[in-house]
Amino acid sequence: MNQSAPIIVKVVVDRPLNDAFDYLWNSASLGAKPEIGMLVEVPFGRTNLVGLIIEVSSYTQINQTKLKNVLQVAPLIPLDSRLMQLGYFASQYYIHGLGETLISAIPKWWRTSTHWNKPLEQLIAKEKATAQSNSKKKIAQNQLNEEQTHAIQILSNHQAGTFNTYLLNGVTGSGKTAVYLTFIESLLKLDRGAQALIMLPEINLTPQLQRRIQDHFPAENLAILHSGLTEKQRGIAWHQAMTGAARIVLGTRLSIMTPLPKLVAIIVDEENDSSFKQQEGLRYHARDVA
Repeated sequence: MNQSAPIIVKVVVDRPLNDAFDYLWNSASLGAKPEIGMLVEVPFGRTNLVGLIIEVSSYTQINQTKLKNVLQVAPLIPLDSRLMQLGYFASQYYIHGLGETLISAIPKWWRTSTHWNKPLEQLIAKEKATAQSNSKKKIAQNQLNEEQTHAIQILSNHQAGTFNTYLLNGVTGSGKTAVYLTFIESLLKLDRGAQALIMLPEINLTPQLQRRIQDHFPAENLAILHSGLTEKQRGIAWHQAMTGAARIVLGTRLSIMTPLPKLVAIIVDEENDSSFKQQEGLRYHARDVA
């Protein structure tokens, strides 16, 4: 790109619109180079909105004198390419604006630009991170039975870098949780940066499984994501997942759009439950998106 040429960024906003909007980027005043997936604040009509960069270019069809400047950048790393691709897919499949799809998945706390003025460390210093590891040592687990061991052997045939779907079928109390926690453990041992997402249909199921996970993985940070958290708690947990500080994420259907750069497994517990279907806004089914 010619250094003398203007830097143009295409930005989508959280509005029911299919279009992206062109803005000028001033690297000197913003203190950063533009990247796809960056969360930014831009002037939009008579107000300012938070938007997401989906393209960086030096070309625009609009007279440059009419273009407005990006106002500021969120103190976040850009959304990773896999989440951006998922946003494009969900937007097209569910016929929903790209900006609405991607930006609404970001916790409201990060979409509030007044929080961006302080360094990231100060933003989260006054609130205990939701990502946590409470157990001092791993609690001994019951020995797997023959059926559980067989299920683990089948899951272990999965080859890294490939996509496979497995249905773990069994009545309540049959030991499905022990199977998928053991499988996740094997994946995390293979790659110290790997992450896993476990989704539950209801918030009230979270505490029991949270304790179970913390007993099984005492050394791992666990991020909890559901609508029962405060906006700041959710924002911090989301950031822990985004940066890889939390290797295990436990959440309801909203967690499916969490940026997990090293995701290796998604567990949809009780996948037949209708609560995985979002009925308002982006009407998606979290199981299908997974």
